[in-house]
Amino acid sequence: MARTKRDDMVVVLAEKDERTPLLLGSNSNDNSKFYTQAGINDDDVHDQHKPQYHRRCLSKLILITLVLPGLLIVSFLSGGVLGRSITKSSPDNNITPANHRNNPLLPPRAENISTKDFDWEALAPSDRLKYVPCFGDFLCARLVVPLDYNDPTNPNNATLAVLNLPSPHEGTPLWEGPVLMNPGGPGGSGVGWVLAAGRELQGIIGDKYSIIGWDPRGVNNTVPRVDCFPEENGDNKRRHLATLMSARGIGSSGTKEAEDVDLGDDWVNIGILSERCYRSIEKQKAVGLLGTAMTATDMVSITERSWDLAGEKVLISRAAAGKPKRKGVQYWGLSYGSVLGITFAQMFPDKVERVIVDGIVDVPDYYHGQWAQNLHDAELVVDSFFTTCQLAGPLLCAFYTPDGNGRERLATLLEKLRRRPVRVASELEIPNEDDETTIRPDVTIMRYTDLRSHIFTSLYGPLQLFPILASLLSQTELALAAASESGEAPTITVPQPPNPLLLTCPSVPGAPPKRNPDDALAPREATGTILCSDGAPNRPKDTYAQFKLHLENLRAQSPTAADIWATIRMACIGFPSSSPSTIPPTPPLLLGDASAQKINPKNKVLIIGNTGDPVTPLRNAFQMRDLMFVEGRAGVATQVGFGHCSVSAPSACMARLVRGYFESGDVGVDRAGRGTVCAEETRAFLGSVVGGGGGAGGGEKRVQEEEEEEEDKRLRGDVGRVGEAWRGLRLLKGLVGGAGGASAGALGF
Repeated sequence: MARTKRDDMVVVLAEKDERTPLLLGSNSNDNSKFYTQAGINDDDVHDQHKPQYHRRCLSKLILITLVLPGLLIVSFLSGGVLGRSITKSSPDNNITPANHRNNPLLPPRAENISTKDFDWEALAPSDRLKYVPCFGDFLCARLVVPLDYNDPTNPNNATLAVLNLPSPHEGTPLWEGPVLMNPGGPGGSGVGWVLAAGRELQGIIGDKYSIIGWDPRGVNNTVPRVDCFPEENGDNKRRHLATLMSARGIGSSGTKEAEDVDLGDDWVNIGILSERCYRSIEKQKAVGLLGTAMTATDMVSITERSWDLAGEKVLISRAAAGKPKRKGVQYWGLSYGSVLGITFAQMFPDKVERVIVDGIVDVPDYYHGQWAQNLHDAELVVDSFFTTCQLAGPLLCAFYTPDGNGRERLATLLEKLRRRPVRVASELEIPNEDDETTIRPDVTIMRYTDLRSHIFTSLYGPLQLFPILASLLSQTELALAAASESGEAPTITVPQPPNPLLLTCPSVPGAPPKRNPDDALAPREATGTILCSDGAPNRPKDTYAQFKLHLENLRAQSPTAADIWATIRMACIGFPSSSPSTIPPTPPLLLGDASAQKINPKNKVLIIGNTGDPVTPLRNAFQMRDLMFVEGRAGVATQVGFGHCSVSAPSACMARLVRGYFESGDVGVDRAGRGTVCAEETRAFLGSVVGGGGGAGGGEKRVQEEEEEEEDKRLRGDVGRVGEAWRGLRLLKGLVGGAGGASAGALGF
């Protein structure tokens, strides 16, 4: 790798070839000044491309979006597993880790991980971390914390589900403490993410650290748990409401006159759901107590209890070695996890040891419940689908368009699908109580809203999902053309989808345990409940007319994503704009008050943004740095590439920066204030765009170069698997059914 300097930042480049420019797309959405601030132009990223990406698993990921009845809930921040409590895993569930035999970017791994029966509810809660072995090499505990940290008279508690991938150095002075991981959401399961990718996360950060995932308040195995259908026949009611919400979607009718009908359906159905969710937490006396501020305080509790386990002997040994006996909070949060990380830093600046926020949300926009500043870069990612497809050619991209008018071709296809849905025939795996599966034929429908939702979802992870999207578009187009000639119903035949309850393509190590099949239909109820707990008190409820203005504002940012994204804001229709008197109001700084005291953390915060992120635009990284932090106390690192958060664009450069930050606190900003820019190392359809080392020379220099290349390959592989696991959990959370893509925000984002 080579380092060079620009006027405003340090740029880390791969070995270059002048033939292939980075294709940022044609729609800049007025972001040029932010890219200029990042010091990025085409000259920095003319990398060699190699057509190495192998398309696979089309049937599996397509059918995840189609085979389950219910509501499509697209997560913002991607992360988390569906449903209510994860309790038991399959007793003989041997899960094969990611094995990318066909993808040289992600080297194969041979070992399998066997998980054994584990029942969270059988684990005794404690105000200490009393770990027991679980899921193979992991440790599990249920930690009791105050339900309301602000009210010592409140006798109620919350019980956090905590999963620990221990460091081999725990119990010795070499141990550098826990790193807490949050996959976003809100409502994402840290337990699920660390179970799926903990080893890879540890491979990036270093084995001196324990990797901890926890389910935040309201989520999965943590109590209080949001369940908006707690009654005995709740699953049936959930299915019924999901069916109603799937029937239409904003824009599905295709005319302005009919749009009020589409929007009206969502307005009523989502309102019903949000009222149910509010009653759920009201019954548990948890109104206002599931929000981000309480979860940030839980991070302190988990960290302090973790150091309690180290033992006085280890702490004394650390002090003798010149290290602090204890460390503050160490954290890596993606997407919504950036809101959590910045909120934590604002509340506990003296406890900031290492905090990485990756995929930056506009924090005031979040706390005002607006959801109006997310899509500025979404069309850049859409453009990249067409430009990289054209660059890859017809052998690698199934939707290659000879005349280059891919957008026009897609618009024509969507319009045809609006008028004539497509049948999807497949074989469905149905698990039973004996952990066996039954294969039965299945037929479902793919409508306009389904395909549009799949397009939006693919923007989160172009490297893996764009080839799948291209194949889906091509098959749908061929099916519609054949049906117009034969007069029969257009049909796509897919050999066999995966068990939708376990993402198996690509398989991930220690994937979340199998759930009750009913949970697959459970919407992401925690997501809406948490975001409304944070945002509803800070703004009046929308009127119907105000919401339509919000929709038009988003369409100006991204015609592709707006109709799906808009409904996130509906999730709070049934929530009152008030909080209990014991809950402090949101601090003015987090609401965007530029005159408020800025955050001056004990150690610097590392902020990471992608140049092409569909829902957390790069501009947010620089704006939040300048608005939230004292000058010089946070640094922005930029990853050139497309997808949501840096893990969607695997880069050894960024992985090295992350590891170095945890070791030394260096955020990659030089004395002139220039942050690090990591060049694109992987690209959809093409795979690696990093030039081979090669070169003349021998002896020690050649050996060192080869060792560095191997380490870069390993780091890229770890980041790739972390991203796949992260998106896999988001798919499990989000892609739970047929239509209703336009109703995505009903419960999740």
